[in-house]
Amino acid sequence: MYLWCVAMTALAAAPASAQGFPSRPLRIIVPYASGTTTDLLARLIAPRISASIGKPIVVENKSGASGSMGAQAAAAATADGYTLLLGTSGIMAGNPALMPTLNYDPAKDFAAVGAIAQNPQILAVGAATGVRSVPELVEFLKTNPAKANYGSTGIGGAPALAGAVFLHGSGLKANHIPYNSVSQAMTSLIGGEVTFMFYGSLALLPLTKSGQLRALANGGTRRSGLFPDLKTMADLGYRDFAAVSWFALYVPAQTPRDAIRVITRALDATLKEADTAARLAQGGFDPWPLAPDALTAFGEKDRLRYREQVKKYGGIDP
Repeated sequence: MYLWCVAMTALAAAPASAQGFPSRPLRIIVPYASGTTTDLLARLIAPRISASIGKPIVVENKSGASGSMGAQAAAAATADGYTLLLGTSGIMAGNPALMPTLNYDPAKDFAAVGAIAQNPQILAVGAATGVRSVPELVEFLKTNPAKANYGSTGIGGAPALAGAVFLHGSGLKANHIPYNSVSQAMTSLIGGEVTFMFYGSLALLPLTKSGQLRALANGGTRRSGLFPDLKTMADLGYRDFAAVSWFALYVPAQTPRDAIRVITRALDATLKEADTAARLAQGGFDPWPLAPDALTAFGEKDRLRYREQVKKYGGIDP
């Protein structure tokens, strides 16, 4: 009788994942505002993963402090598999390299579920600058020191670091102006308040088609499906230049492995769907399926890369 009671008590205390996870809706915390590249990606994959696991998934935006507010909220959530974080290169690698008082630890506070996609950073200028190429941009910055600045959507993200790396490779200095939102940054780029900016291809596409912005180069390691004729920075002589944002799903540390496996399988199935691949391509994303262990190792490597670059450039402002 005693052993039976102990067994029943253990069963009652077992994680939900062992008793038919999931049994209720899940949520994905997006640490940026609605309409950003990260948000669009979350809303693309959420219904597909939902269909696979048979439960609704709510996308919840928690922006602020270069994404750290959303990351902190996800890290503090109950580790039961029902709260996920759509992590990015900025949150998981950039912020730790630039923010000594970061309120979360990407290595200790999260468990990897799986990688989703990568997105190249496109170098763009306002059409009003008259600049039509990277060499012309370099010359413009040299001869217009009062306008020598670049924009980003926050310290720690791929756009900010890409700008610093570009300036370093060009032997230039410029002020970094981080904005609180994509819309603010784009408005300033179009209006000439900032000279240039790196950002994801999907957000820049309509603005380049309308003639408000001009795309000069692709910061990725291969040609972009949305900008197929645009040369990479490496093609233009910037050796080893790689400005690529990456996106992946995480859960709070200590989340039951059974629950993680359920979500990982659903994500893997989602990324293998032809419709998902087509939608990702339309958004300028390259599918990037990585298993949890591989994603964890990649994250460690990318954090090291960010730390080395930040140390080399003395921070974001070169």
